Amino acid sequence: MSTSPKMLIQKKHVKAVQDKLKRVHCQICEASFSQARSLKRHVQAIHENLKPFQCQICKSSFALKGSLKTHISGIHENLKPFPCMFCKSSFLKSEGLKKHLQSVHEKLRPYQCNICKSCFSQSGNLKEHLQAVHEHLKPFKCQICKSSFSQAGNLKRHIQAVHENLKPFQCDICKSSFSQAGSLKRNIQAVHENLKPFQCEICKSSFAFKSYLKNHVSVVHGNLKPFQCKFCKSSFSQAGSLKRHVSTVHENVQFDNRCFHSVVLLTDILKLSTSLT
Repeated sequence: MSTSPKMLIQKKHVKAVQDKLKRVHCQICEASFSQARSLKRHVQAIHENLKPFQCQICKSSFALKGSLKTHISGIHENLKPFPCMFCKSSFLKSEGLKKHLQSVHEKLRPYQCNICKSCFSQSGNLKEHLQAVHEHLKPFKCQICKSSFSQAGNLKRHIQAVHENLKPFQCDICKSSFSQAGSLKRNIQAVHENLKPFQCEICKSSFAFKSYLKNHVSVVHGNLKPFQCKFCKSSFSQAGSLKRHVSTVHENVQFDNRCFHSVVLLTDILKLSTSLT
């Protein structure tokens, strides 16, 4: 199942035409739209955080009525009529299935970053990558803890998981609860179904998550250590490893090694250190 070069050219042409039609620009985050009303909805939903449409089941709120309808159909009614023919994934919309096929099974990554050469299956992902990684743009700020994010969706998930402690999605098998439907789905696929669709092309190791495969390739085959300590010359393959290094070596934080793998954030380490002293 492959996409011809002609089809890729056509897709790029359509995108170029659509981009030219987006003449209305947001003054806050540089998003652009073809219609003023689309810009208005964007400002209300993203920057003013207006979400008048609330789900009566889990109390999630949405800026658009259509988004609420999609949420109910996909999450609570579990309507996913578009199954993947290659794996057990299924989708609410045909667009979701199409993106899944292109990125996971066809491994199409036609959009390349000119700075670090990372490749992406969608132009939107490339744009988000540029803003978050290279431009360090994080215009979406949490009003509670001042954390900032490059995407509105990440801010929403942060508020629900951290400040509201909402975990409405429970696994029927192990009773674990999650703040996002996607996290529950990944739990089922990785833990209970033991699905590992992301395979290393070098050593054929398989992983449940794309991020695990990426870390594996960087650490094992590429020996890449892009995260360097600003206090010494140590470097690490993962940001989490650098964070733990700074906490334990330079900030002199002590913690019980038996609990090491349960510690995710620096604040957790500091709390644990306080409780042990």
